[in-house]
Amino acid sequence: MWKNEKGHYYAYINGRNVSLKTKNHHEAKKAYSKLVTGPIKVSVKERILGYYCKLYIDYKRDDKTQLSMKVMKPFWPVPVDKIDGDDLHRYLQSLGKKSMWTLYISIHAMINKYKLPIVLPKMPQKKSIRFLSYDEERKLFELADDEMRFILNLFLQTGLRRGEAFSLRWGDIHGDLMLIHGKKKRDGSNNDRMIPTPPVLKKSDRGEGRVITGFTDADAIRKKFKRHAIRCGIQDVSIHTLRHTFATRLATQKISGHVLQHWLGHESITTTARYVHLKGADLLAYADIIPDTTDV
Repeated sequence: MWKNEKGHYYAYINGRNVSLKTKNHHEAKKAYSKLVTGPIKVSVKERILGYYCKLYIDYKRDDKTQLSMKVMKPFWPVPVDKIDGDDLHRYLQSLGKKSMWTLYISIHAMINKYKLPIVLPKMPQKKSIRFLSYDEERKLFELADDEMRFILNLFLQTGLRRGEAFSLRWGDIHGDLMLIHGKKKRDGSNNDRMIPTPPVLKKSDRGEGRVITGFTDADAIRKKFKRHAIRCGIQDVSIHTLRHTFATRLATQKISGHVLQHWLGHESITTTARYVHLKGADLLAYADIIPDTTDV
């Protein structure tokens, strides 16, 4: 899709430019989706996988989709009716990417959207959520400098995504509550929410601009945490592990799933439910809420 000088969206479909009759990107994507309902048979060249990958990139317009489609570049020149799903599956597995689940979801979505004759084997099982033990948390704090200590406290006390933490400004804090600018929902609407202001911010001197300073973007925070975790000898963790840790611990408390959903900014309660993975020892703390009916 592309815009003309007046801001109206157009798309190149079946060899010609078609007006999508809107200036709104979300509405344009909807109109584009209705127009492109199946494989576009224009030429032999446009039956190759690369054509549909580029089409899907243009449709979704996000970094994750672009990366997922480009992963399949060795298969781009191959006609879609000549691609063996098992071969593609083995190739994807050989990459050893940690985000394999997300990759498969994106590829399956593209195949289904354009009704391509490619049958991929069942997606690999998603790994269980990784969260910190209290011993691992202690190690992270012991070797942390002041900047990293602030980051650890902020993430472990709020469960923010790294993008949300990076965009958090002092002006978003209003006493005991603060406004979080969450990632947009699937329908394009905002997912802003109010959550409790954590102790680390209440105890800090209020400044101006961003709460987390000294980083060019959210990814720089991720890289700094990764280096710190390696230095502490903690394996298989990322900055998102701090969010998992916060959510898991909150889930063990007497808090409703819908409250936790709002706190974490999940669009679906199903996503929130993934954090409730308690062990028997964890449940003993709540044994007193079960009524004793033995004498009834």
